[in-house]
Amino acid sequence: MGMIDIVSRNYFLKYLYPNGLIDDLLIGRLGFDCENKFCVNFHTKQQPAIEVKKWGIWGKNYDVIVICLQGQWVKDVAISNWEHIDFAPVTWSIDGDNKTFRSRGDGWEVSLTFGDLIFQGCRTYIW
Repeated sequence: MGMIDIVSRNYFLKYLYPNGLIDDLLIGRLGFDCENKFCVNFHTKQQPAIEVKKWGIWGKNYDVIVICLQGQWVKDVAISNWEHIDFAPVTWSIDGDNKTFRSRGDGWEVSLTFGDLIFQGCRTYIW
């Protein structure tokens, strides 16, 4: 199971990545509020299946897509050595109503269990 399958309102993501996100991701932003909501941005260097005219040309105008998501019902969070975070594989799992993503690399790890994740939009930039 991949991110796109877990995200609500994922139509645009399915259009961009009909075969799923298979490349490593970078968790670029992870923020929480007191209403048990959170935001998370995943950066991908995986070229989309389609060209989005307003973004320009892949490799010329952009080579990273930032996928912005909002989540609800935070259940559990574990972060170690955030300052070392980098692009890495992200694993996704579902256990009943709980969804979890995990990513780890050389000396760092992030894990978040939550109830819902909703697509908010995308941004692009050159790495």
